[in-house]
Amino acid sequence: MHAKSCRDSSRISSFIALVCFLFSASSAQAQFTGFSVELVQEHDAVIPSLEGLSTYRVYAECTNETDFVSAIFGDAEAPLSIASPTGFWQSYVGADFGSEVNPGLFAAIPDLEFDSWLTLGAEAIVQAGSGVAEVGMTAALSNFNSFGNLVLDSPNGGSWFVMWGNPIALAGEDLRVLLAQLTVQSSFEGVFNIQVFIDGNQANEEQSMQRCFNSLGSNTCAFVGCTDPENCNYDPEATELDPDSCFDDLDNDGVCDEFEIDGCTIVLACNYDSTATEDDGSCVFYCPGCTNSQACNYEESALQEDGSCVFPVDLFGFDYLDCAGECVNDDDGDGICDELEVLGCMNPLACDYNAEATDSSDCEFESCAGCIYEYACNYDSNAVFYDGSCEFGNCSGCTNPLACNFNPTVVDDDGTCEFLDECGVCGGGGAVEGFYCDGTCNDMNENGLCDVEESGCTDAEACNFNPVTFTDDGSCTYPEACSDCIGECLDENSNLICDCDEFPGCTNSGACNFDSVANVDDGTCQFSTEFIDCDGNCLSDADFDGICDDIDSCPSDPLNDDDGDGVCGNLEIEGCTDPEACNFDLDATDDNGSCIVIEILVSEYYDLGWEEGYDQGYVHVISDLELFLHQGVYCGAGTYWDSDSNACVPMDCIGDFNGDGLRGSADLIDFLSVYDTSCPIAAPTFSCGDVVTFDGDEYNTISIGDQCWFAENLRSTRFANDESILGDLNELEWSEASTGAYSENDEGLSFGHLFNGYSVIDPRGVCPIDWHVPTVDDWMQLVAHLGGTEVASTVMRASAQDIPAWDGSNTSFFSAFPGGLRDENGVFLFGQVQGFWWIVNDEDSWIGLLNLNSLDPMVHTVAGQFRTGASVRCTRNGNP
Repeated sequence: MHAKSCRDSSRISSFIALVCFLFSASSAQAQFTGFSVELVQEHDAVIPSLEGLSTYRVYAECTNETDFVSAIFGDAEAPLSIASPTGFWQSYVGADFGSEVNPGLFAAIPDLEFDSWLTLGAEAIVQAGSGVAEVGMTAALSNFNSFGNLVLDSPNGGSWFVMWGNPIALAGEDLRVLLAQLTVQSSFEGVFNIQVFIDGNQANEEQSMQRCFNSLGSNTCAFVGCTDPENCNYDPEATELDPDSCFDDLDNDGVCDEFEIDGCTIVLACNYDSTATEDDGSCVFYCPGCTNSQACNYEESALQEDGSCVFPVDLFGFDYLDCAGECVNDDDGDGICDELEVLGCMNPLACDYNAEATDSSDCEFESCAGCIYEYACNYDSNAVFYDGSCEFGNCSGCTNPLACNFNPTVVDDDGTCEFLDECGVCGGGGAVEGFYCDGTCNDMNENGLCDVEESGCTDAEACNFNPVTFTDDGSCTYPEACSDCIGECLDENSNLICDCDEFPGCTNSGACNFDSVANVDDGTCQFSTEFIDCDGNCLSDADFDGICDDIDSCPSDPLNDDDGDGVCGNLEIEGCTDPEACNFDLDATDDNGSCIVIEILVSEYYDLGWEEGYDQGYVHVISDLELFLHQGVYCGAGTYWDSDSNACVPMDCIGDFNGDGLRGSADLIDFLSVYDTSCPIAAPTFSCGDVVTFDGDEYNTISIGDQCWFAENLRSTRFANDESILGDLNELEWSEASTGAYSENDEGLSFGHLFNGYSVIDPRGVCPIDWHVPTVDDWMQLVAHLGGTEVASTVMRASAQDIPAWDGSNTSFFSAFPGGLRDENGVFLFGQVQGFWWIVNDEDSWIGLLNLNSLDPMVHTVAGQFRTGASVRCTRNGNP
């Protein structure tokens, strides 16, 4: 074993040098025996995040119970390392040192117990001020906590240590001190440098350098170097010979020949080389230059002054800069010389902001404070700082949403609406005739002249019409009658006859009205028929009734319509045509006297049985026909007596689906065609502002722009189909849930429940029917309507007068509350300070969060994790 004293500055880190200066070096018997590695646990699926990993602990093995392990260190000459091919596992709430671990969290966060950390004896929180400290380890710990290796190999080095007298670093009865806990997937190895005070004696110190350990239990290292004592670079620590590392020293100057450096070794020479070990005769003793150490071009090697010295004032013209152009005096370290500082207000939101100020003074916020929201009644265009004074809805303005000066916050229109003209100017008059919006003119013929400056024929009907001319010069010419501008005759119908030579009429010689002069048929031809000649006389009238046979319904006498009912004799159907009769025949056209009309007095009931459920029970059965009696008169089957109309009317009969008054086989067929389907239910009429009842709770609604929103956070425990949402989960259950779940808000029920991401995309719907979780477009429309991301947060947040209260103005009546969130590990965060609401996309495949923050006036969106719990604010499908 190799030992070094605290005074060996070539091997010890800068920290150890600070710790050890109190103690005198002494020759100590080696008491530190090495490192040991103990397997703590091989993990299975009980803790999912640790499955397949193993946890080890590394100990320093001592000889005496009172041996005191004060530090573990490493530097460039004696590097420290802990390395594994797969890195070291870290808990997301873990610590750098075992003395910082809180065992009270193990039940809620089981994997914390197996975090990877360093220590000197302590494996849990110890008394304040008596734990493990470190110096020079910031970068090394950052890599270690990022699942990487731990390395200390810088020139200044680094260390973790405990102050003298701290009992956690004593060897104790088991003669060992815990140095690290490591959780890995595969093997690991390490190299430590350790400082031990034997028997707790500060004057009896041992440093053991480059001692090894690994997960297999070995605690030795192989050092390769020159093992030949006769060579100049003999290394007594080397355990394995490196043949190429041993060198001679032929000139016996104490420097190996391999490492000799040629150069000038005379200190008084201009080119003296302090690194040279062998003089090569190159020394030079005349070296002119600037020998003033205050000058910018001072040459340390110059021996003779040559007057070439240059000072800062020569280079920059100022005496308050140094040779590099940096300020000599800069008390506040802002890079601006004190002589050039400008005192003033540097807050860009302040009224007296000075853009040229470099040194901050008190700022003033009152003179330029006012309402900066352009839609407010008291909008102040000169205000640059918002003082919360904006008033909405108490003034008039433009209420037309199509207008460019539309004000969404007013109700009364004052007739000031303006619209964008064709050039995009609000209330503008558009482009001047003949000119474009940018002021350039039309030049359709590209002759370099504006069309409005040219003259010509402006009549579009003229042969010489000029479409690029705006000034008519009377030069228009027109075609001859029935001709075009080139003199050819017009033939619009393309029948090869000039339009002026056409004579329309009937051109069919067989027609009654044939016109021998006509050369263009106009479709007016008339013809005689089988029954009517050209003069309109009947050609056939078999019954001489003056009606031609082609339109006479009964043209021959034997089959004539003798009764004048419009039905020919051969088509008549005999039967009872009286609708009041028992045997009324709907198809009969000729009454044959067979009608049977039954008239029975009320007193004659015949003891045939009563049919209950109808008015006064006046129902009984006669000859298998169901008849309804009122005042001694029976109504027909399927009807009843209506005293208001004084007539028999159809009865609303349960089971009579075809409405014929009877329950028959036809009704059964109709019923089977719709069996097992839902009956239509008339939906209640909803108006935004009405109270919505869902899962036993009532929610106020608010209309904002073209949208309708819940005015409070959702607190239901069931989906829209009345199935339960998973709830009442502890932190572990919440972190492992992979289906829809809700949590009661840590701030109370008035803040609504917190729902995880699985619930908001569940097809069963976390919001009521006709409502949904807002999409990105829904939130964007709301924020834009309320003035944009810089304004909307204030008007959305509840005010100090609301219950629950927040720090906004709530002029939108959206009533946003700071309910915080529940993270993916089940921990409640940001209550009373921030609010988070779910966002989904239209396909319910992506989620995010809208964030409002007391400490930030902007509206933000952040990524959402499926196991994060956030508030839900429902919005109605379509317009309110």
